[in-house]
Parts: sequence; C-alpha cells; structure tokens
Amino acid sequence: MRDAATLAEDYLALWNETNAARRTEILAKTWSPDATYRDPMMSGNGHSEINNLIAGVHAKFPNFKF
Repeated sequence: MRDAATLAEDYLALWNETNAARRTEILAKTWSPDATYRDPMMSGNGHSEINNLIAGVHAKFPNFKF
C-alpha cells in the first residue's frame, strides 16, 4: 500500500500532466481500471473517462497546474 504522501504526489502528477499518453500511463500505474472520479463539477468511470476529464480541464485552462 502506498503512503499518503505518495498518493498525493501521484494524484497531482496525473492532473498536471498535459500529455494524454503519459496520463494514460500514470492512470495504469496508480488507479484501478474501474476507478471512479467524482467532484461537484464532473465525474468519470474508468481510465479513459478520467483521462478525458483531465484533458477537458487542460483544454479549458491551458496553464492549469495544481
């Protein structure tokens, strides 16, 4: 099991990654294939939908960084 600091680092790296292929790699290494992401603004199921959500944020906010 990963510790809290590593989980946070992985999460931030995923959201800060602008390359879709690299995000796919991060998702494959750090999220289960049936992962679900939910927040008040959006939701997604599985790696593809989560990757697309993040891509949408980057498209709308090109300089987005956590």
